[in-house]
Amino acid sequence: MHVSSKAVDNESGAIPAYIEAMLSRCAREIRLNKTLLMLQAFVDESLSVEDQKDYVLAGYIQNTSVWMQFSDEWEAILCSDPPLRNGFHMHEAHSALRGGNLRDDSPYFGWSIDQIKQKIISLSAVIRKFEPWAIEVRLSTIQFERVCSPIVPCDLKNPYIFCYFGLIGKLAELPDRVGIKDKIEFIFDEKDEVSREASFLYSFFKEVQPPHLKNILSGTPAFKSDKEFAPLQAADMLAWSIRRNRELRNKGEINVAWNNLFPRDCFVVDMTDEALKQIADHMAVVEGIEDTRTRKGSIVLPEIKKKKKPKIDSPPVDGDEFTRIIRNLLRMPPKTRAD
Repeated sequence: MHVSSKAVDNESGAIPAYIEAMLSRCAREIRLNKTLLMLQAFVDESLSVEDQKDYVLAGYIQNTSVWMQFSDEWEAILCSDPPLRNGFHMHEAHSALRGGNLRDDSPYFGWSIDQIKQKIISLSAVIRKFEPWAIEVRLSTIQFERVCSPIVPCDLKNPYIFCYFGLIGKLAELPDRVGIKDKIEFIFDEKDEVSREASFLYSFFKEVQPPHLKNILSGTPAFKSDKEFAPLQAADMLAWSIRRNRELRNKGEINVAWNNLFPRDCFVVDMTDEALKQIADHMAVVEGIEDTRTRKGSIVLPEIKKKKKPKIDSPPVDGDEFTRIIRNLLRMPPKTRAD
């Protein structure tokens, strides 16, 4: 079912309930042809070049009617004086706070430090107001390259793919945790080639889930531009802040948005060195794994079979249970962040 924008901008300004449930992805003027889904998770990434070179995938989940209101308030703050014309990106704001506002190519050119801080605070306050659940997944790319890259198939050698499945697997537990039974749609910031790879593998991931989880996962995740989707800009703020907060060089740095970023429980998935090793150990004993390590597109997970019992403590698994390994490893209760 599709909805014309004329149905939203009616003369009374009221939004019919059945339309309100359908619309949430972006500000009012670009809401067009959106499908009915009750829960949406918006996710972005951030990569560190310091310490263990953490890769962070993080975002927020809420119901569609809340995202609709959220997007309108976020857009209103972007447009308030002084306005941001092309959306919000945390790295640009942080750069401006460190003198980037003096460059004429900065979106904050000519702004005062107080104006930049107030814009960040006001936007983060929208996150706190609408109380989405937060989720974060991280792994050390240094450990990933050392432990996993020599073992896993070529199609899985991108740490984004590991975090992508870890995050989706964790969010699939959200309905049971908080009593929500609606479907979940995933919207990621667009990543070109890696987006296509992730989309291709998602159908497999969904297929091996238990029925009660499979039923709440929507169709293939969408990959969209954060210039058009306000919740993706919020996810950008979250992912950047989590990554920055973990870097030793930034210990003691004040992030004016931080206290607003976790209004509810945060579902934290830390793909530790031990977890990465366990995944690599399982994959190392899969028959035919050697043939998948050098060529993209060579992996056909459901057809890979176990070659021998792995010399590890955890139960052996077949290749078509790869994503179950990740999901079971990451089965942790949500917690409220205090750091």
